[in-house]
Amino acid sequence: MAHDYRAALDKYRGVNVIGQTAYVSGHIGWRDGAPTVTGTLGADLDVEAGRIAARDAAPTALGTLEQALGDLTTIAAVARIFGTVRATAAFAQHPAVIDGASQLLLDVLGPDVGAHARSRSA
Repeated sequence: MAHDYRAALDKYRGVNVIGQTAYVSGHIGWRDGAPTVTGTLGADLDVEAGRIAARDAAPTALGTLEQALGDLTTIAAVARIFGTVRATAAFAQHPAVIDGASQLLLDVLGPDVGAHARSRSA
């Protein structure tokens, strides 16, 4: 049974701006009204599929941020990103997956604004 996440949108904000800091909720990538990638890394998806999913989630998050701020040029810096990866217990390439989102932020916002801290795992 498919779940429509949009039904929960009235229970939280996509962006919460407190003073000069914007906290952006988690996002997934969408194309043509459907998630970009579905499945589990290490089972039916490889690292590249995960990287594509992460890369496609970043502009979705930026779009939500732009709606809240009115303009992405007001962003002084991306402080930190946090990515979650649906994977098997044996999958160990989580950082390589989240690289997709990191690289897109650097490409879109430039290194001065888009460079960020991020969780690492070995």
